[in-house]
Amino acid sequence: MSGRLLRRRGTATDHANFSGSEGEFTYDRTNKRIIAHDGSTAGGFPAAKLSEVVTAGRTSVSDDAYTVLPSDRIVAYTSLTAARIVSLPAASSYPVGVPLWIMDEAGSCSGIRTITVIAAGDDRVDGSGNIVLDVPYATICLASSGTGKWTIISGEPNLSPAMVGINATPDPTNKLSVNSSALLFNNVGSGVQVKVNKNTSSDTASFLFQTGFSGRAEIGTTGDDDFYFKVSPDGTTFYDAIRLAASSGMVTLPIGQLRFPATQNPSSDANTLDDYEEGAWTPMLQFGGASTGIAYGAQTGRYTKIGNRVFADILLTLSAKGTATGDARVSGLPFAQAAVANGNVTVTYYANMLGLTGHISGFVFSSVCFFNQSGAMSVSPITDAHFTNNTQMQLHLCYFV
Repeated sequence: MSGRLLRRRGTATDHANFSGSEGEFTYDRTNKRIIAHDGSTAGGFPAAKLSEVVTAGRTSVSDDAYTVLPSDRIVAYTSLTAARIVSLPAASSYPVGVPLWIMDEAGSCSGIRTITVIAAGDDRVDGSGNIVLDVPYATICLASSGTGKWTIISGEPNLSPAMVGINATPDPTNKLSVNSSALLFNNVGSGVQVKVNKNTSSDTASFLFQTGFSGRAEIGTTGDDDFYFKVSPDGTTFYDAIRLAASSGMVTLPIGQLRFPATQNPSSDANTLDDYEEGAWTPMLQFGGASTGIAYGAQTGRYTKIGNRVFADILLTLSAKGTATGDARVSGLPFAQAAVANGNVTVTYYANMLGLTGHISGFVFSSVCFFNQSGAMSVSPITDAHFTNNTQMQLHLCYFV
Protein backbone atom coordinates (compact mmCIF):
# COMPACT_ATOMS: atom_id res chain seq x y z
CA MET A 1 0.00 0.00 0.00
CA SER A 2 1.47 3.35 -1.06
CA GLY A 3 1.10 6.61 0.78
CA ARG A 4 1.67 10.38 0.36
CA LEU A 5 3.47 12.82 2.61
CA LEU A 6 1.64 16.13 2.62
CA ARG A 7 3.06 19.36 4.04
CA ARG A 8 1.10 22.17 5.53
CA ARG A 9 0.29 24.71 2.82
CA GLY A 10 -1.12 28.18 2.35
CA THR A 11 -1.01 31.37 0.28
CA ALA A 12 1.78 33.96 0.43
CA THR A 13 -0.50 36.05 2.66
CA ASP A 14 -1.00 33.10 4.99
CA HIS A 15 2.75 32.61 5.27
CA ALA A 16 3.52 36.24 5.93
CA ASN A 17 2.52 36.00 9.58
CA PHE A 18 3.15 32.28 10.13
CA SER A 19 6.08 30.97 12.17
CA GLY A 20 6.53 27.23 11.72
CA SER A 21 8.31 24.86 14.05
CA GLU A 22 12.07 24.53 13.78
CA GLY A 23 12.87 22.19 10.89
CA GLU A 24 9.34 22.35 9.52
CA PHE A 25 8.72 22.82 5.76
CA THR A 26 5.55 24.33 4.32
CA TYR A 27 4.35 24.98 0.78
CA ASP A 28 3.61 28.50 -0.63
CA ARG A 29 0.69 27.97 -3.01
CA THR A 30 0.95 31.52 -4.43
CA ASN A 31 4.63 31.46 -5.45
CA LYS A 32 4.90 27.69 -5.87
CA ARG A 33 7.88 27.21 -3.53
CA ILE A 34 8.97 25.42 -0.36
CA ILE A 35 9.51 27.51 2.79
CA ALA A 36 11.74 26.39 5.68
CA HIS A 37 11.06 27.51 9.27
CA ASP A 38 13.19 28.02 12.38
CA GLY A 39 10.45 28.25 15.01
CA SER A 40 10.53 32.06 15.34
CA THR A 41 10.85 33.95 12.02
CA ALA A 42 7.49 35.01 10.56
CA GLY A 43 7.20 34.00 6.91
CA GLY A 44 10.10 31.56 7.17
CA PHE A 45 12.84 31.22 4.53
CA PRO A 46 11.62 30.73 0.92
CA ALA A 47 13.71 28.40 -1.24
CA ALA A 48 15.02 29.85 -4.55
CA LYS A 49 13.84 28.52 -7.89
CA LEU A 50 16.37 27.42 -10.50
CA SER A 51 15.53 30.43 -12.70
CA GLU A 52 16.50 32.72 -9.83
CA VAL A 53 19.92 31.21 -9.33
CA VAL A 54 22.75 33.00 -11.14
CA THR A 55 24.55 30.53 -13.37
CA ALA A 56 27.55 30.95 -15.69
CA GLY A 57 25.90 29.40 -18.70
CA ARG A 58 27.23 30.51 -22.09
CA THR A 59 25.22 30.23 -25.30
CA SER A 60 27.30 30.15 -28.48
CA VAL A 61 25.71 31.68 -31.60
CA SER A 62 27.28 31.20 -35.03
CA ASP A 63 26.30 33.85 -37.59
CA ASP A 64 22.53 33.77 -37.08
CA ALA A 65 19.65 35.55 -35.40
CA TYR A 66 18.97 34.50 -31.83
CA THR A 67 16.11 34.73 -29.32
CA VAL A 68 17.38 35.00 -25.76
CA LEU A 69 15.92 32.54 -23.22
CA PRO A 70 15.25 33.45 -19.59
CA SER A 71 17.90 30.88 -18.68
CA ASP A 72 20.63 32.51 -20.84
CA ARG A 73 23.36 34.46 -19.10
CA ILE A 74 25.94 34.96 -21.88
CA VAL A 75 25.13 35.13 -25.60
CA ALA A 76 28.40 35.00 -27.55
CA TYR A 77 28.73 35.39 -31.33
CA THR A 78 31.57 33.15 -32.55
CA SER A 79 31.20 34.26 -36.19
CA LEU A 80 29.44 37.07 -38.01
CA THR A 81 29.21 37.72 -41.77
CA ALA A 82 26.07 39.90 -41.90
CA ALA A 83 23.83 42.02 -39.69
CA ARG A 84 22.06 39.87 -37.09
CA ILE A 85 19.23 40.40 -34.61
CA VAL A 86 19.15 39.31 -30.97
CA SER A 87 15.61 39.32 -29.54
CA LEU A 88 15.29 39.78 -25.79
CA PRO A 89 12.71 37.94 -23.72
CA ALA A 90 10.11 39.97 -21.90
CA ALA A 91 11.80 41.80 -19.04
CA SER A 92 9.16 40.37 -16.72
CA SER A 93 10.28 36.82 -17.54
CA TYR A 94 14.00 37.34 -16.87
CA PRO A 95 15.44 37.04 -13.33
CA VAL A 96 15.69 40.47 -11.74
CA GLY A 97 19.24 41.56 -11.00
CA VAL A 98 20.86 38.78 -13.07
CA PRO A 99 23.28 40.21 -15.70
CA LEU A 100 22.74 39.27 -19.35
CA TRP A 101 25.84 39.60 -21.56
CA ILE A 102 25.69 39.88 -25.34
CA MET A 103 29.07 40.00 -27.04
CA ASP A 104 30.96 39.73 -30.33
CA GLU A 105 33.66 37.15 -29.61
CA ALA A 106 34.62 36.93 -33.30
CA GLY A 107 35.64 40.60 -33.56
CA SER A 108 33.70 40.84 -36.84
CA CYS A 109 31.06 43.33 -35.73
CA SER A 110 31.09 46.60 -37.73
CA GLY A 111 28.89 49.34 -39.12
CA ILE A 112 27.70 46.83 -41.73
CA ARG A 113 27.83 43.57 -39.71
CA THR A 114 25.83 44.88 -36.76
CA ILE A 115 24.23 43.05 -33.84
CA THR A 116 20.88 44.68 -33.07
CA VAL A 117 19.45 43.86 -29.64
CA ILE A 118 15.65 44.28 -29.76
CA ALA A 119 13.38 44.52 -26.71
CA ALA A 120 10.18 42.47 -26.62
CA GLY A 121 6.84 44.22 -27.12
CA ASP A 122 6.70 47.56 -25.31
CA ASP A 123 9.83 46.87 -23.27
CA ARG A 124 12.64 49.43 -23.44
CA VAL A 125 16.43 49.25 -23.22
CA ASP A 126 17.64 52.49 -21.62
CA GLY A 127 14.58 54.21 -23.09
CA SER A 128 14.97 52.79 -26.60
CA GLY A 129 13.35 49.89 -28.40
CA ASN A 130 16.72 48.55 -29.53
CA ILE A 131 20.48 48.84 -29.09
CA VAL A 132 22.95 48.41 -31.97
CA LEU A 133 26.45 46.97 -31.57
CA ASP A 134 28.63 48.07 -34.48
CA VAL A 135 32.32 47.88 -33.47
CA PRO A 136 34.66 44.86 -33.24
CA TYR A 137 34.38 42.93 -29.98
CA ALA A 138 31.41 45.05 -28.91
CA THR A 139 29.91 43.92 -25.62
CA ILE A 140 26.79 44.94 -23.76
CA CYS A 141 25.56 43.91 -20.31
CA LEU A 142 21.87 44.26 -19.42
CA ALA A 143 19.77 43.86 -16.29
CA SER A 144 15.99 43.46 -16.17
CA SER A 145 13.81 45.52 -13.85
CA GLY A 146 11.16 42.81 -14.04
CA THR A 147 8.56 45.32 -15.27
CA GLY A 148 9.20 46.16 -18.93
CA LYS A 149 12.62 47.76 -18.66
CA TRP A 150 16.20 46.71 -19.39
CA THR A 151 19.09 48.82 -18.16
CA ILE A 152 22.62 48.90 -19.55
CA ILE A 153 24.90 48.24 -16.60
CA SER A 154 27.61 50.89 -16.50
CA GLY A 155 31.14 50.31 -15.28
CA GLU A 156 31.29 46.66 -16.34
CA PRO A 157 34.58 45.40 -17.87
CA ASN A 158 34.67 45.49 -21.68
CA LEU A 159 31.39 47.40 -21.92
CA SER A 160 31.26 48.88 -25.47
CA PRO A 161 27.73 50.19 -26.05
CA ALA A 162 26.91 51.09 -29.62
CA MET A 163 25.01 54.19 -28.49
CA VAL A 164 25.59 56.45 -25.48
CA GLY A 165 23.33 59.13 -24.06
CA ILE A 166 24.39 61.56 -21.34
CA ASN A 167 21.26 63.23 -20.01
CA ALA A 168 19.82 62.51 -23.49
CA THR A 169 18.54 59.69 -25.67
CA PRO A 170 20.87 58.59 -28.50
CA ASP A 171 19.65 57.31 -31.85
CA PRO A 172 21.17 55.46 -34.85
CA THR A 173 22.35 58.77 -36.38
CA ASN A 174 23.45 60.53 -33.18
CA LYS A 175 24.98 57.55 -31.39
CA LEU A 176 26.59 59.85 -28.83
CA SER A 177 24.01 62.32 -27.55
CA VAL A 178 24.66 64.84 -24.77
CA ASN A 179 22.38 67.42 -23.13
CA SER A 180 24.59 69.86 -21.25
CA SER A 181 25.19 73.59 -20.84
CA ALA A 182 28.94 73.09 -21.38
CA LEU A 183 31.45 70.41 -22.40
CA LEU A 184 35.04 70.07 -21.18
CA PHE A 185 37.92 68.16 -22.75
CA ASN A 186 40.75 68.51 -20.24
CA ASN A 187 44.38 67.44 -20.44
CA VAL A 188 45.94 64.72 -18.29
CA GLY A 189 49.27 66.46 -17.81
CA SER A 190 50.13 68.06 -21.14
CA GLY A 191 48.12 68.90 -24.28
CA VAL A 192 44.77 67.63 -25.47
CA GLN A 193 43.60 66.94 -29.04
CA VAL A 194 40.09 66.35 -30.40
CA LYS A 195 40.08 64.23 -33.56
CA VAL A 196 37.34 64.19 -36.21
CA ASN A 197 38.20 61.53 -38.78
CA LYS A 198 36.50 60.84 -42.11
CA ASN A 199 36.83 57.84 -44.38
CA THR A 200 37.76 59.44 -47.73
CA SER A 201 38.61 62.91 -49.00
CA SER A 202 35.16 63.33 -50.52
CA ASP A 203 33.43 62.69 -47.18
CA THR A 204 32.73 65.30 -44.50
CA ALA A 205 34.50 65.91 -41.18
CA SER A 206 33.04 69.02 -39.59
CA PHE A 207 31.34 70.80 -36.72
CA LEU A 208 27.78 71.89 -37.49
CA PHE A 209 26.23 74.72 -35.46
CA GLN A 210 22.42 74.74 -35.36
CA THR A 211 19.48 76.86 -34.29
CA GLY A 212 16.47 74.74 -33.40
CA PHE A 213 18.24 71.75 -35.00
CA SER A 214 18.57 73.65 -38.30
CA GLY A 215 22.13 74.31 -39.54
CA ARG A 216 23.42 77.88 -39.47
CA ALA A 217 27.21 77.50 -39.62
CA GLU A 218 29.67 74.71 -40.41
CA ILE A 219 33.45 74.47 -40.19
CA GLY A 220 35.58 71.58 -41.41
CA THR A 221 36.54 69.60 -44.49
CA THR A 222 33.34 69.19 -46.49
CA GLY A 223 33.64 67.30 -49.76
CA ASP A 224 37.45 67.57 -50.07
CA ASP A 225 40.48 68.23 -47.84
CA ASP A 226 40.31 72.06 -47.97
CA PHE A 227 39.07 73.70 -44.77
CA TYR A 228 35.81 75.66 -45.04
CA PHE A 229 33.86 78.19 -43.03
CA LYS A 230 30.23 77.99 -44.16
CA VAL A 231 27.08 79.85 -43.13
CA SER A 232 23.39 79.33 -43.88
CA PRO A 233 20.20 81.35 -43.35
CA ASP A 234 17.89 78.33 -43.37
CA GLY A 235 19.83 75.07 -42.94
CA THR A 236 19.43 74.23 -46.64
CA THR A 237 21.50 76.76 -48.60
CA PHE A 238 25.09 77.12 -47.36
CA TYR A 239 27.55 79.81 -48.44
CA ASP A 240 31.31 79.24 -48.44
CA ALA A 241 32.60 82.28 -46.55
CA ILE A 242 36.28 81.30 -46.25
CA ARG A 243 38.27 78.49 -47.84
CA LEU A 244 41.78 77.44 -46.79
CA ALA A 245 43.58 75.37 -49.43
CA ALA A 246 45.03 72.15 -48.02
CA SER A 247 47.82 72.14 -50.61
CA SER A 248 49.12 75.67 -49.95
CA GLY A 249 47.29 77.32 -47.05
CA MET A 250 46.04 80.01 -49.42
CA VAL A 251 42.99 81.90 -48.13
CA THR A 252 40.13 82.35 -50.60
CA LEU A 253 36.96 84.40 -50.13
CA PRO A 254 34.50 82.53 -52.40
CA ILE A 255 31.87 85.28 -52.05
CA GLY A 256 34.54 87.77 -53.13
CA GLN A 257 33.79 90.46 -50.56
CA LEU A 258 35.41 91.54 -47.29
CA ARG A 259 33.59 94.19 -45.28
CA PHE A 260 35.22 96.70 -42.94
CA PRO A 261 33.20 98.73 -40.39
CA ALA A 262 31.86 102.15 -41.38
CA THR A 263 34.02 103.70 -38.66
CA GLN A 264 37.67 102.72 -38.92
CA ASN A 265 39.28 100.88 -36.03
CA PRO A 266 42.85 102.09 -36.59
CA SER A 267 45.84 99.87 -35.89
CA SER A 268 49.38 100.95 -35.06
CA ASP A 269 50.76 97.72 -36.54
CA ALA A 270 52.48 98.44 -39.85
CA ASN A 271 51.43 95.03 -41.21
CA THR A 272 47.73 95.31 -40.38
CA LEU A 273 45.13 96.42 -42.93
CA ASP A 274 42.49 98.20 -40.85
CA ASP A 275 40.24 99.90 -43.42
CA TYR A 276 38.88 99.73 -46.95
CA GLU A 277 36.24 101.98 -48.45
CA GLU A 278 34.93 102.93 -51.90
CA GLY A 279 32.60 105.77 -52.69
CA ALA A 280 31.60 108.86 -54.70
CA TRP A 281 31.36 112.53 -53.81
CA THR A 282 30.73 115.85 -55.58
CA PRO A 283 33.87 117.95 -56.07
CA MET A 284 33.48 121.77 -55.99
CA LEU A 285 35.60 124.14 -58.12
CA GLN A 286 36.34 127.46 -56.36
CA PHE A 287 38.22 130.67 -57.15
CA GLY A 288 39.63 132.41 -54.11
CA GLY A 289 37.48 130.14 -51.93
CA ALA A 290 34.18 131.08 -53.61
CA SER A 291 32.06 129.36 -56.28
CA THR A 292 29.74 132.20 -57.31
CA GLY A 293 28.00 131.48 -60.63
CA ILE A 294 29.99 128.33 -61.49
CA ALA A 295 27.90 125.77 -63.46
CA TYR A 296 28.85 122.28 -64.63
CA GLY A 297 28.27 119.98 -67.53
CA ALA A 298 30.01 117.18 -65.57
CA GLN A 299 30.94 117.15 -61.86
CA THR A 300 31.97 113.72 -60.54
CA GLY A 301 34.39 112.33 -58.01
CA ARG A 302 35.17 108.77 -56.97
CA TYR A 303 37.58 107.50 -54.33
CA THR A 304 39.11 104.32 -52.87
CA LYS A 305 40.57 104.36 -49.36
CA ILE A 306 42.96 101.55 -48.39
CA GLY A 307 44.27 101.83 -44.86
CA ASN A 308 45.70 105.36 -44.53
CA ARG A 309 45.96 106.06 -48.28
CA VAL A 310 43.27 107.71 -50.45
CA PHE A 311 43.13 107.41 -54.24
CA ALA A 312 40.64 109.73 -55.97
CA ASP A 313 39.65 110.70 -59.52
CA ILE A 314 37.84 113.92 -60.48
CA LEU A 315 36.09 114.99 -63.71
CA LEU A 316 35.01 118.63 -64.11
CA THR A 317 33.41 120.09 -67.25
CA LEU A 318 32.24 123.73 -66.92
CA SER A 319 29.23 125.29 -68.60
CA ALA A 320 29.88 128.64 -66.84
CA LYS A 321 32.96 129.79 -64.91
CA GLY A 322 31.02 132.27 -62.77
CA THR A 323 32.25 135.58 -61.33
CA ALA A 324 34.46 134.53 -58.44
CA THR A 325 38.14 135.45 -58.70
CA GLY A 326 41.40 134.21 -57.22
CA ASP A 327 43.43 130.99 -57.05
CA ALA A 328 41.76 127.84 -58.43
CA ARG A 329 41.04 124.95 -56.08
CA VAL A 330 38.79 121.90 -55.69
CA SER A 331 37.23 121.60 -52.25
CA GLY A 332 35.22 119.01 -50.36
CA LEU A 333 37.60 116.04 -50.72
CA PRO A 334 36.16 112.90 -49.05
CA PHE A 335 38.93 112.74 -46.40
CA ALA A 336 41.24 115.39 -44.93
CA GLN A 337 44.93 115.19 -45.77
CA ALA A 338 47.15 114.18 -42.84
CA ALA A 339 49.39 116.92 -41.49
CA VAL A 340 52.60 114.92 -42.10
CA ALA A 341 52.82 115.67 -45.84
CA ASN A 342 50.99 117.14 -48.81
CA GLY A 343 49.33 114.79 -51.25
CA ASN A 344 50.05 114.50 -54.96
CA VAL A 345 47.74 115.69 -57.72
CA THR A 346 48.17 114.62 -61.32
CA VAL A 347 46.27 116.50 -64.04
CA THR A 348 45.66 113.68 -66.51
CA TYR A 349 43.74 115.83 -69.03
CA TYR A 350 42.68 119.46 -69.53
CA ALA A 351 41.14 121.49 -72.40
CA ASN A 352 39.83 124.99 -73.15
CA MET A 353 42.14 126.86 -70.78
CA LEU A 354 43.81 130.26 -71.36
CA GLY A 355 47.29 131.76 -70.81
CA LEU A 356 49.14 128.71 -69.56
CA THR A 357 52.91 129.01 -69.75
CA GLY A 358 53.92 125.80 -68.02
CA HIS A 359 52.90 122.35 -66.87
CA ILE A 360 49.87 122.13 -64.54
CA SER A 361 50.51 120.40 -61.22
CA GLY A 362 48.78 120.35 -57.87
CA PHE A 363 48.86 119.32 -54.24
CA VAL A 364 46.41 118.45 -51.45
CA PHE A 365 46.28 120.39 -48.23
CA SER A 366 43.66 119.59 -45.61
CA SER A 367 40.50 118.84 -47.67
CA VAL A 368 41.39 121.06 -50.63
CA CYS A 369 43.23 120.45 -53.92
CA PHE A 370 45.34 123.46 -55.14
CA PHE A 371 46.82 124.02 -58.65
CA ASN A 372 50.08 125.48 -59.94
CA GLN A 373 51.75 125.90 -63.30
CA SER A 374 55.45 125.16 -63.38
CA GLY A 375 57.90 127.00 -65.63
CA ALA A 376 61.63 126.59 -66.10
CA MET A 377 62.49 128.99 -63.29
CA SER A 378 59.30 129.51 -61.25
CA VAL A 379 55.96 128.17 -60.03
CA SER A 380 52.78 130.25 -60.05
CA PRO A 381 49.19 129.49 -59.05
CA ILE A 382 46.40 128.72 -61.53
CA THR A 383 43.61 131.31 -61.21
CA ASP A 384 40.17 132.09 -62.60
CA ALA A 385 41.91 133.89 -65.51
CA HIS A 386 43.09 130.53 -66.89
CA PHE A 387 39.54 129.09 -67.06
CA THR A 388 36.81 129.53 -69.67
CA ASN A 389 33.11 128.74 -69.64
CA ASN A 390 33.79 125.29 -71.14
CA THR A 391 37.04 124.26 -69.45
CA GLN A 392 37.53 120.51 -68.91
CA MET A 393 39.81 118.90 -66.30
CA GLN A 394 40.50 115.34 -65.20
CA LEU A 395 42.52 114.84 -61.99
CA HIS A 396 44.01 111.91 -60.10
CA LEU A 397 44.80 112.39 -56.39
CA CYS A 398 46.85 110.29 -54.01
CA TYR A 399 47.32 111.38 -50.38
CA PHE A 400 47.65 110.17 -46.79
CA VAL A 401 45.01 110.55 -44.11
